[in-house]
Amino acid sequence: MVRGASVTGGTTSGDVSVAILSYHKIGASPDPDWESWYYVSREKFREDLLTLLRNDWQPVDLNTLLHAIDHPTTLDHRCALVTFDDAYRSLVDEAVPILDELGFPSVVFVPTAYLGQMNDFDSGEEPGEPICDWDDLRVLAQHGVSVQSHGVNHVPMSELARSAQAAELAASRAAIEDGIGSPVTTFAFPYGDEGRAPAEMGAQLRAAGYRAAFLYGGGPADLRSHDRYRLPRLAMGADTNLLELLE
Repeated sequence: MVRGASVTGGTTSGDVSVAILSYHKIGASPDPDWESWYYVSREKFREDLLTLLRNDWQPVDLNTLLHAIDHPTTLDHRCALVTFDDAYRSLVDEAVPILDELGFPSVVFVPTAYLGQMNDFDSGEEPGEPICDWDDLRVLAQHGVSVQSHGVNHVPMSELARSAQAAELAASRAAIEDGIGSPVTTFAFPYGDEGRAPAEMGAQLRAAGYRAAFLYGGGPADLRSHDRYRLPRLAMGADTNLLELLE
């Protein structure tokens, strides 16, 4: 917990709204001829975080969010969690200095089969971009970025049989825990695709040891009503008006 965000001993009137921001790439595209909405400039990223602070959305870390999911009335303030999908290497140079400056913990969701490689899952749709290797992830973890699962192969859950879904959940979690040495408790669905049977997926996530999972898109999460395995995230891009999403 940072910047005054706190968990109380059990109030019943706290605001349980959590704005979970979802970014992909911070900085400029490596290909100036290839425009992509998913690249958020350093200046805009910093301004987004300042917007949260100016409007009284206090940053929390992942453990604080998980505690609040288990005990929704213990939050004493509306809060914000910053997340990143795909673990692009540029996060180390572009995002970490701003996160450190403003005191924001964050989460990165990693597709383990692509560590140290390129984003071939986006081939032809996005510019080529290197993914973090294990050393990069350790640097991120040292700066308060929690390393969590985005599956193994970055595939939509609706395209997989149940056994393959289970393998994605289990293998990615095991690889990260072995490589980083810290617990993997949350999952972000690649492409926001939770599969054809969300209730069954929630049961699979629970059985695999996950405490929460994240979709892509939507507004702030209400921890009193949202399914812990279907938490909405604010999709953040180059022209996103964060204040509108927070309304």
